[in-house]
Amino acid sequence: MLGAQLRRLRLRQGLTQRDLAEAIECDESQMSKVELGERALKRLELTAILAMLTIDDAERSELLVLGDKARELPTSPRNANLLPRTLRRLASYEADASEIFCTTTAFIPELLRVPDYVRAAAKTSFTPTRTSLDALVDFTAHRQKVLYQQKRIWFGIGEYALKDRTGGSLCMPEQLRFLLDIIDARSNVRVQVVPIAAMTHPLLTGVVTGLRFGDVVPDVVHQSSFEDGTFSENVTVTRACFRAFATLRRRAMSPETSRQFIARRCADLPEQAGE
Repeated sequence: MLGAQLRRLRLRQGLTQRDLAEAIECDESQMSKVELGERALKRLELTAILAMLTIDDAERSELLVLGDKARELPTSPRNANLLPRTLRRLASYEADASEIFCTTTAFIPELLRVPDYVRAAAKTSFTPTRTSLDALVDFTAHRQKVLYQQKRIWFGIGEYALKDRTGGSLCMPEQLRFLLDIIDARSNVRVQVVPIAAMTHPLLTGVVTGLRFGDVVPDVVHQSSFEDGTFSENVTVTRACFRAFATLRRRAMSPETSRQFIARRCADLPEQAGE
């Protein structure tokens, strides 16, 4: 989240990426990577950048702490630069967030996908190259590290996504078993199935992700679109979105019933494969 904070301050004060890059004697493209969360700043570099910004002592201390945390995060996998910038930015936010909320209608959430499902879902959206597909699989595995951290993560998965056969009959059993494994092994991850009857909910228009960062920085909402997505930090938008998440949790199947639904669906798939 350090990169997003620096970008917010930079734009507010009318500075360019080149201005900040000159402060640490690096290329402008390196500052772009910093703002995307793809490059960590050394403490001396961050100190030099903060000297250019008009901020108070409390904000400066917070940014130095964020810089220390950013240096502890794993770097992005090879070829991540082949993927959309908004996806890389989302991954950076996920790594920094204390809470993640995600709703999907037609597909399994990206953070819960097995490699074969990643490839199959990508092919329904665009025509990827072998290299970009491999990069996407590696990057998804990189993003999934948040599942095993002490973050509160909630997924609302549309019933249709669990009945779909993305990737074919051989892919879905593996995908559903992975969902069951995560549900059973990770107490910080909650999965709820949203019945088709509740699909008129405003959040179920695609993929919506809400991210909270405690008291450090404002909440962020991400709305996915074809091969891209948009972010909003507008307080009115984020508050409305998180209220909608709360409503959807009440409309969805309970976590226990959701697990039973997924398990039944997984058990039924071998019969359907032979139809």
